[in-house]
Amino acid sequence: MRMTELKQKFLKYELKNAGFPYAEYITQTDIMKVQPDDDRMPKIYDNGDIHYGSEYDKLVKNTIMPLVDKVNEIIKVWETSQSMPVNEVSHFRLLAEYNGIVMASRDDNDNGYGFHYVTWEYNGNRTAVEKGHYTTDYIGAKEDFAIRSGLINKEKIIPLKQEKNKKSGKTSVLTDLDEKKKEVTPVSSGKKDKKFEIE
Repeated sequence: MRMTELKQKFLKYELKNAGFPYAEYITQTDIMKVQPDDDRMPKIYDNGDIHYGSEYDKLVKNTIMPLVDKVNEIIKVWETSQSMPVNEVSHFRLLAEYNGIVMASRDDNDNGYGFHYVTWEYNGNRTAVEKGHYTTDYIGAKEDFAIRSGLINKEKIIPLKQEKNKKSGKTSVLTDLDEKKKEVTPVSSGKKDKKFEIE
């Protein structure tokens, strides 16, 4: 099985964001080379296998492997999802739905932006979505969906993340996403919190 064009583009986008701007898909061998001019650097196969020289063991375990796992998960979810059932946002795909909250995604890989994710709330009769939270952060979008839909209690998870982050000095993804929500406008309309009606 050959690596799909969408997976090639998205994997290349994610590698670029991880500091590998020269990653290249090699059609003849069906692999993504992290650094095309260095055969010992990691080579990524469609099935998720990664071949590399032993000197890159730490790089692969800490960076490349988690990135490949994330890309494989996103592509699998994307390929099995359907269009949103609201006409104005049907160019988004419905990734998850629970308790009147949806998580959706739009493919912007052709424009060099990867995927955009959003969580929306259905209106009372499920003919529109509103109160969108927009991001390009897949993990943050999943956490936002889990909290907004009630799958996770935010008050219980934030103190746990903050405690872990005190030790590592890292900022919480949830806190970062909360900050991004204040800055980002909807990718589909240019207006914040616009209702999208079914025709």
